[in-house]
Amino acid sequence: LPNLKRSTRNAPLATPHAAMAGGSVGSQGGEKSVANFVVGKEKFRVGDTVTLRPPSADASPFIGRIDDIKKGKSDQVRVHVCWYYRPEEARGGRKGFHGSKELFDSDHKDWVTPDAVNGKCRVHTLAEYQQLDDVQEFDFFTRFVYLASRGEFKPDRVPVYCLCEMPFNPDLFMVECEGCSEWHHPACVQLTQEEVQKMTHFVCAECTKLHLKAGQKGFKGNVRRRDDDEDQHGPVMKKRHTGS
Repeated sequence: LPNLKRSTRNAPLATPHAAMAGGSVGSQGGEKSVANFVVGKEKFRVGDTVTLRPPSADASPFIGRIDDIKKGKSDQVRVHVCWYYRPEEARGGRKGFHGSKELFDSDHKDWVTPDAVNGKCRVHTLAEYQQLDDVQEFDFFTRFVYLASRGEFKPDRVPVYCLCEMPFNPDLFMVECEGCSEWHHPACVQLTQEEVQKMTHFVCAECTKLHLKAGQKGFKGNVRRRDDDEDQHGPVMKKRHTGS
């Protein structure tokens, strides 16, 4: 299990999302919480995940979750947002196991004005993301919480898979050994994705050696099952199997 606590990159612990989105705002006094606000023709509510104005036209939008909506006596509205971080925005930067649509939930929160909000998006768990039949532009997933004030992650350790011993990246195809239930990248076992998808069964080299050594007629393998905590950080069988 790799330790994610320490960083080798001197990135800032927390980025000034609200200021960069151009919507930072303080309390106006005499406020009360309201159920929603409207931008254009779209209604936004507490709990919605949203995209927010990027710092420049060629930059990716910020992403946050609406935690509260306040309206003052002058009907001025402000929105409390809990920010999601992209891996490259957090301490440590983007790693090989980070998916292209991966975000980190965080403890970084700000008040912004409604005009900083662009539109709605969807942030899924890793398991939910893998079950999507069609990943859209504004579908994302999260599996880590980034403690921006300390530059740390929760969980700080996750399971590793394959001979390369890397955490799971949902962008990369994997195949499960029917003997030991371990997951492998085809390239790591000298196969291609196309070859794997044509197979009826897949048994890794280690399990094949055990099978031949034991001289068994019926393969039983060296079964090693992962617990539920590991499963939530790994592949979902529906989308990663031999045959089709």
